[in-house]
Amino acid sequence: MTVRPFSDEAVPVGDRNTWPRVVITGVGVVSPFGLGADVMWRALLECESARRPTPESSRGIPVPAFAGVLSAERDAVRELVASRRLRRVSDLSLTAVAAAQLAMESAGQWPTPEEDTRCDETAVLLGTSFGSSQYHFDYYENIYQGGLREASPLLFSESVMNSASGHTALHFGLRGPSQALVGGEEVGLHALADGVDRLRLGEIEAVLAGGGEQYSDFVHASLAHRGVAGDVAGLPYGEPGVTFFSEGGAWLYLERADDAQARGAQPLAEVLGYGIARARDYRNDAARGASTAIQAALKDAGLDGSEVELVVGSACGSPFDAEELSAVAHTMAEGPPCTLTAPKGSLGEGFAFTSIVQAIVAVRALQEGVVPPTVGVDTPKTLVSRFSVVGPGAHSQSMRYALVVALNRRGGAAAVAIALPR
Repeated sequence: MTVRPFSDEAVPVGDRNTWPRVVITGVGVVSPFGLGADVMWRALLECESARRPTPESSRGIPVPAFAGVLSAERDAVRELVASRRLRRVSDLSLTAVAAAQLAMESAGQWPTPEEDTRCDETAVLLGTSFGSSQYHFDYYENIYQGGLREASPLLFSESVMNSASGHTALHFGLRGPSQALVGGEEVGLHALADGVDRLRLGEIEAVLAGGGEQYSDFVHASLAHRGVAGDVAGLPYGEPGVTFFSEGGAWLYLERADDAQARGAQPLAEVLGYGIARARDYRNDAARGASTAIQAALKDAGLDGSEVELVVGSACGSPFDAEELSAVAHTMAEGPPCTLTAPKGSLGEGFAFTSIVQAIVAVRALQEGVVPPTVGVDTPKTLVSRFSVVGPGAHSQSMRYALVVALNRRGGAAAVAIALPR
């Protein structure tokens, strides 16, 4: 790939020593591979694909033949969160609640409204690009077909963008801020950044920060029409093309390091810093926004780019892979060899869902000293400068610092620096 030079821009400078340390103590995932981060991790190490036959559209909408859909996992989700209150909610809300339960169990934190004031101080921040879209379209189609008698304020509320985050908060009795962040492919990392800010500022004691998407025939058809989704699995850092659309839900449980230590929790990783930016001329220079976000994340974390040993990228075989790679190489050109991995090669494009999965992959890779292979890479391959991808098998590597980078198709970018806990 050709790396284009461009000039630096000023970025805000942070001082991490003035902020409380923020750690990750729990993770939860519901993916097309199954329930749990362990299940997904094993699938990524084996280069399995989440690509499944697409459900037939009840409306006869032509959609691509394959997508990363939940199939048997839907029944497992309903068993996990069996509740009368959740009988008529969207699949996204169910998926979000199930993944949140797994994250809280992983963190060893299960507050109850009657016994734990921590419930008043726990925020629920969920990034999503399409929300409960399938439910939304079904609801209005029922009104169109059956008339106003099909309308209901109770059913309508499930169709709005913040329904999944609201159900998650209600299900666990979490009375802190509950919010849906709506955006592009990187919006899951926006939720993570928002949670870090709230903890640093002392607004809350804990955060569920996540991302989730629900399969919808309308959305799938629209993505296909725009050339964003297709039938095949894209090859990250390969020939530009399109990959399949994917659904799922994932959460990180965040808290201040001192609070985690006080309750005897074992941190999985530490969030050192983040950066968010947008390239105005994204059609011609999307790399500029990504470079600015990376610089901001490194400055916030107090890291030099040469210290980063792993980059978890959002490459999925799209034309923006080259922009992401240009930004990474431009910003962190100097230093010892650094490994890249791109989980979207296995998972497809899951927007908010896969951006949070990228962070989870960084956490697991640092913990276990293993980098998952990138789909389509037959042998270890140097892409540019100090950066290479591994394949076809997993790569053992001792690491302390990782950088998660995600771009969207309108020039937005987010980067998060993650480290092994001190």
